[in-house]
Amino acid sequence: MTEEEDNKMAERWQKDAEGIIIFTGLFSAAVAALLAVTVADLKPNSQDTSAFYLKKMYELQVLVDTNASRSSIPSTPAQPDPFSPPKYSIWVNSFWFLSLVISLTCAMVATLLQQWARRYLRITQRPRYSPHEQARIRAFFAEGVDKLQLSWAVEALPTLIHMSVFLFFAGLLIYLFNVNHTVFKAVVWSIAVSGVAYLFITLMPLLRRESPYYTPLFSIIELLWDMEELAENAVRKRASDLDGQVLKWIFDTVVGDHELAQFFENIPGFCRSSPSVVDEPLDRLYTLGKDKLSQAVTKFLERTWSSNFVSDSDKIRRLVAC
Repeated sequence: MTEEEDNKMAERWQKDAEGIIIFTGLFSAAVAALLAVTVADLKPNSQDTSAFYLKKMYELQVLVDTNASRSSIPSTPAQPDPFSPPKYSIWVNSFWFLSLVISLTCAMVATLLQQWARRYLRITQRPRYSPHEQARIRAFFAEGVDKLQLSWAVEALPTLIHMSVFLFFAGLLIYLFNVNHTVFKAVVWSIAVSGVAYLFITLMPLLRRESPYYTPLFSIIELLWDMEELAENAVRKRASDLDGQVLKWIFDTVVGDHELAQFFENIPGFCRSSPSVVDEPLDRLYTLGKDKLSQAVTKFLERTWSSNFVSDSDKIRRLVAC
């Protein structure tokens, strides 16, 4: 059992890491392509310097050609103003470089996570150990996984990726605002809609306890409220309805007469359930529908008595169960 749980845990880590590596690879490539364009704004442009000197040479030539007075001709060569990058360019490149660094860091940690998972399985499942030695080694490393909060490290990766995307969007809006207002307005509306949807998904578990939607930022909310306890309280309030849904789901997913026989054989025990386990079990049973249940019993008995592959003892047992 512990070996199966370890395999599932390691498989979950590796799948999470694979998804992170793929996303960060594509995302980092897109950010790097944009940085290749904007990083040039942080350093002097040689073409601007050349244009400045050509302009000064032209002005000086005009003065010479027009026989201007000697006092009007500058005695020292003109120098361009000290270079200062635009403030918006500093902000854009800062956000995008931070986004790129965080994204690449996540990719590296995800790669390490795959190695950690493989190492954990390799050490804890070595066949040369006796069963009791293997149990001790597994307990030793499982304790390390719990105490060193490896699960939190796994959960932190998506949070960092989302932070990287937010920084990219912030830099993109600043860049477009200083380039073209029409494009900026179109993009800002798109990001605003996505941001509202993201916020709604983050808060959804607070509004609907059964919500499967979740974002990494919800872990901050979980520090303030015990969401598991809130979900358990909601389940207790709807226990009767949920019991009926569970019974209906089991009945609808039954495959073959063998499983159907087991279902019918357990109905008497279900009906004798104490109120602390199932409230009004007969009412929950009737959620299946009397007609649907009676038809299922009738067809089940017809197939049982007409089958040559069911022993007489099983036929009698199924008849008693129905």
